[in-house]
Order: sequence, then C-alpha cells, then structure tokens
Amino acid sequence: MIERKYTDGTDTEGNAESICSQKFNSTAEIMEGMKEMLRDMLQQVMESELECVG
Repeated sequence: MIERKYTDGTDTEGNAESICSQKFNSTAEIMEGMKEMLRDMLQQVMESELECVG
C-alpha cells in the first residue's frame, strides 16, 4: 500500500487501517465505510489546498 502523508500529518494508511479494523456484516456496510473514508480524505485535501492558496 502506498502511504501518502498530508500537510496536516494525517495519512491514507491510517484511514485504511481504521476501515479494516471494523467488523462489517454486509457489503453495504463496507461501501458506507469506504464512502466515509473518501469523504474524510477529500475534506483533508481541500483544506490543505485552501491553506496553500490563502
């Protein structure tokens, strides 16, 4: 897995480990977890980009 560190110190590997550590009972729960992870990552990227511009 490729680890990418963001300017605020967070990383994608930590997010993936968080998803993997959960006990999912259905594919719907897996998809919801992945959506949450993507939403958080996009939020971090957008905040970092705004800090660079501002």
